[in-house]
Amino acid sequence: MLTPGTTTKEVVRSLPPDSGISVVTNAVNVAMELSKRKDIQVFLMGGHLRGDWFSLVGASTVQSVQKTFVDIVFIGANAVDVQRGLTCHNPEEAEVNRAMIAQAKQRIAVADASKLGQVADWLICPITDIDLLITDTGAKEELTAPFARAGVKIERA
Repeated sequence: MLTPGTTTKEVVRSLPPDSGISVVTNAVNVAMELSKRKDIQVFLMGGHLRGDWFSLVGASTVQSVQKTFVDIVFIGANAVDVQRGLTCHNPEEAEVNRAMIAQAKQRIAVADASKLGQVADWLICPITDIDLLITDTGAKEELTAPFARAGVKIERA
């Protein structure tokens, strides 16, 4: 499962060929990116289109997500802070992302270094709900160390 965002779109681009997986998303741009991949089944959750992010949100999206169970969710966020958790700028996005997190066995946050230690307007989830944080190689130790101390595994890609 993939939330909307530019970072999660990069996750899609890194999927290996012939992976044979299913991807569930509420991001139109993610679905479009995967539309050429015949080895991947794509399930697009319906809802109200937020045109600026190409995401589908609203009660129908949340209801669809709540009926879906996945092994892994990749969560993009506008900001990631040890104390405040993963946050974003839109309450509907936060609600859908929370539903996705609840349906996944493993929860992976993807955020570049500029988002670490930052706080946006709406809570997606506390940092304790995250199993792994993938960030870029530019994330300095002083930015990632608080997450490691909180029990979140860190990977730089």
